[in-house]
Amino acid sequence: MTEQSITFEIKSKDNNGKALGHVLYTPIRTAASAGVEFSFTTANLYHIKFTGEEKAVQDFAKTVLLDEVTQIVSSAVSSHDLTIPKGTLFYLEYQMRPDALDLEQQAILNYYKGAEQTFELNSLQLQHRVFVSADKAGIDQALIEHVAKRVESELCNPAVHTSQIHFSK
Repeated sequence: MTEQSITFEIKSKDNNGKALGHVLYTPIRTAASAGVEFSFTTANLYHIKFTGEEKAVQDFAKTVLLDEVTQIVSSAVSSHDLTIPKGTLFYLEYQMRPDALDLEQQAILNYYKGAEQTFELNSLQLQHRVFVSADKAGIDQALIEHVAKRVESELCNPAVHTSQIHFSK
């Protein structure tokens, strides 16, 4: 059988955007002085490589990864095919370093090993995205880059995370 890939994106149903200040240690003074309020939404991505039935992988994801009451799921062949929320100025992608212990990943793998499956899970990679938008258009690019660096430095620990910032075009 041929190895296939699928990426699941899990978002909160109530993912309307929260004030960015909720995740930062201190306010961004330059944003406040410019009269700009930034907000954020989040998504968790699960990249799965497998052999076997895709429907079985879809069912596994809905059973193990999704809380159907509070979350929604979408899937694509790769994370590049997922939709970026409208109005996103930039988004931060981060994940655990390969040599760091990822407890969520271990829990998912343990569930897989303990349940009878009709597919073979070849690899599982978890990733988080933080999408940042603002209440105004035409914001200075230097301010956007400053905010992006602050978000990255406060959410990611370089000892355990790898990260990348993607700016909207």
